[in-house]
Amino acid sequence: MKNGKNEHINYIKSPIADIYKAITTQEGLSAVWTVELIVKPELGFVNEFDFGDNYATKMKTLELSENKKILWECVSSDPEWIVIGISFDLTEKDAARSIAVPFGITFQYLKVSLISVS
Repeated sequence: MKNGKNEHINYIKSPIADIYKAITTQEGLSAVWTVELIVKPELGFVNEFDFGDNYATKMKTLELSENKKILWECVSSDPEWIVIGISFDLTEKDAARSIAVPFGITFQYLKVSLISVS
């Protein structure tokens, strides 16, 4: 796998605390991603996501900085996902809130920016 990154930027009309909660809680993620999941906002917890194929993708929580950053590392999934990191970087600027999600700790990452606007 080549070193690299992908970046996605999204604008969201929601307070930054609500965006953080949507990414760190089972209730929040089940509303926006998949309903088959086990998630806890705890350092070291391994979150599990199943997309209906009875095969859970597992992401370990490496960092939680309230309303600022969430960092996961993929520890179990398809081979191309192993050692991929997902970093949700939340920002608020000029009444706009954003979340940047870079994937990849070692080899590759995807950055997704979610910007919350009033």
